[in-house]
Amino acid sequence: MHVLNPGASTDVQLKMMQFLGALMGMSFRSGILLDLNISRLVWKQIVGDEVTKDDLRDVDLIFVQELERIQKQSTVFSDEEFATEFKDYTMSTMLSNDQVVDLAENGRTIPLARDKAALFCEKALAARLEESKVQVAALVDGIKDTFDRNFLRIISW
Repeated sequence: MHVLNPGASTDVQLKMMQFLGALMGMSFRSGILLDLNISRLVWKQIVGDEVTKDDLRDVDLIFVQELERIQKQSTVFSDEEFATEFKDYTMSTMLSNDQVVDLAENGRTIPLARDKAALFCEKALAARLEESKVQVAALVDGIKDTFDRNFLRIISW
């Protein structure tokens, strides 16, 4: 299933997203279907639904499992055990396009500590759920040029 590249942020790339949205809108309007394998994570954003961890799980199971492991281990490990287990982790996360983003100021330089695990998981999940917000907005702008977005909810995912 496809997700949108959060790194696609130049004017040309966003215009391409908008054009794809226009094609999608024309497809909805005409009944000529486009064979796009869009993930539920993207579709829910297009129609304005809230995205959840389960939507992300569909496209990045390993990431979600790792967040769950961090949360669980933070409740059973001592500070030292946690630091040893997650010694390579910092207060940053990697997006789907391999771009690293800080979850705190200078997060790449701050080791993940047990007492910050819940905050890390919350912010990492939020970063991943919102990573393509700009790209989805461009796609939706294109759809709105050719189709009434309010009707998208009746089109099955």
